[in-house]
Amino acid sequence: MLTEAAGSVWADAVLSPDALRPSYLCAGRGFHDARPGSWTMHSKSAPWSWAARAVSGWYEVIIDGRSAVAEEGEAVVAPLGVTTHVKETAGRDGAFRYDYIGFRIGVAGAVDLAELLDLPARLPRPQADLLGRLSAACIALQKAPLDPLVRRARECAIVYQVADLLLQTVPLRAGSERLLEDNGRLAPVFAWVRDHLGDEISVATLADAAALSVPRFHAVFRERVGLAPMAYVRKARLEEAANLLKRTDAPIARIAERTGFQSRTHFTHAFTSEYGRSPSAYRRATRDRVGNGE
Repeated sequence: MLTEAAGSVWADAVLSPDALRPSYLCAGRGFHDARPGSWTMHSKSAPWSWAARAVSGWYEVIIDGRSAVAEEGEAVVAPLGVTTHVKETAGRDGAFRYDYIGFRIGVAGAVDLAELLDLPARLPRPQADLLGRLSAACIALQKAPLDPLVRRARECAIVYQVADLLLQTVPLRAGSERLLEDNGRLAPVFAWVRDHLGDEISVATLADAAALSVPRFHAVFRERVGLAPMAYVRKARLEEAANLLKRTDAPIARIAERTGFQSRTHFTHAFTSEYGRSPSAYRRATRDRVGNGE
């Protein structure tokens, strides 16, 4: 459902090197017993965007007064990092059954795909069916004994299909073209940060990458990204650490060093503040989710 103008901006962005970058993928399924016609409600905020299909029952998500409702066989999509109120009701079998896929997809360096989309949104049955197949493929992939490089290639293939599905189904939100264009101008900075997460990084070094004076760079970066430069660096380091915790068995101290933290203690404090659980607890939770298919 891309407009011609939005499609043009998107096409320009993906022509730049590494403009579309998968950084997180998870999937699962589950159920809750409930009386048909009665609603249960809870709230959550996830560090990744998610799309969930109502296999049996109904789903509704509410964000800042805006809602999207999925009837049985349809799906809803919600963005990362915002408080989302979720309402569920059981199907005729007396259970609410669902499957989901969680993802983070960076666009043009600092923008997450979810920031470009008009969310929350509903996916009709044909698109929801594809979402269900992608979720099942992800669950099977995580359980398969594969070479890490092969696993990563297949994960990327799933994420790109998710991106294609959403971009063909969910409208872009107002202002997304400008957001994408502005952040594309800072692509050299984002690439430099990504390649030097384990090194000492300063605002002056980032300003050099952008060919701007430090005061001008700081102002431009904050205006276009919505974060101070070093806050963005911290966010990028923690995202990479989360990926390594989920995908590897590397010691936590090594992950802290690799992502630029001065000590394991410093890393643990920063990670817990961002993700609401310690690195070791996050690793256990992501492994358990995959192992149980939840």
